[in-house]
Amino acid sequence: MPTAIDLFAKTRGHERAEQLRAAREQDVLPYFRALEGPAGPVVTMEGAERVMLGSNNYLGLTGDPRVKEAARGALDTYGTALTGSRLLNGTIPPHLELEREIAEWMGTEQALVFTTGYQANVGALSTLLAPEDTVVVDSGDHASILDGVAMSRARVRPFRHNRLDKLESMLERSVTDGGGVLVVVDGVFSMEGDICDVASVSELCERHGARLMVDEAHGAGVLGARGAGACELFGVEDRVDLRMGTFSKSLASCGGFIAGPAEVIDFMRIQARSFLFTAAERQRRGLADALASKG
Repeated sequence: MPTAIDLFAKTRGHERAEQLRAAREQDVLPYFRALEGPAGPVVTMEGAERVMLGSNNYLGLTGDPRVKEAARGALDTYGTALTGSRLLNGTIPPHLELEREIAEWMGTEQALVFTTGYQANVGALSTLLAPEDTVVVDSGDHASILDGVAMSRARVRPFRHNRLDKLESMLERSVTDGGGVLVVVDGVFSMEGDICDVASVSELCERHGARLMVDEAHGAGVLGARGAGACELFGVEDRVDLRMGTFSKSLASCGGFIAGPAEVIDFMRIQARSFLFTAAERQRRGLADALASKG
């Protein structure tokens, strides 16, 4: 007997269908416009020059000759693909070198490189959190954080964006939840653009016995004396347990990382499904050196 409702019905009558139709008819849909050349302050889009206002290429490294040469070298040495996961046949020397560079840059014991920043957050959170644990999240946290939290099935206690009093309230409630507690915040919030007061957040976490993870995707490369992000800017690197970052912004590539204690990174290396079950990428070597040379 067939089902009563067509699964695909939602794709035809959703709330944005009419808006999309009208926007396409008037050619004013701003999404998925095709670039016809390299990324930069001015780009060629659909035959016309346009000022690029949406780029995350904060340091302009996408056009840096050293980064391009490193990419060419990796292509010549390792080919177009690694045809497997890091676990079995996809780990290459540049992965290990890059992880050492990132750990040194972040001032942590170890780092683990993922194929994308999204997978780094999803992998770390879905691996470390369990249903008996509690995760406290800022309402402005990135979607990848919220997706990782959802996959973990941990108890979620959200607090109003950047409101430390609300964070403290959630931490007080979490004391009786029974499991471990993790607070996750963005160093620089991707939509609002404001900076988290990670110093005060870390104090609250210490006071209530919670672990702290900071997403440095938008802060790495632009905040702090060596560009290590909001944690460095506020001088609390040694008080933050885990730090996440991406290569798709300041570092002009694609990928992501988690940096932290060796025992935690080792655990994720054999448990994080978004790391274990995805094809490895030819990460560009020397990115941290290129970043450091930018001053």
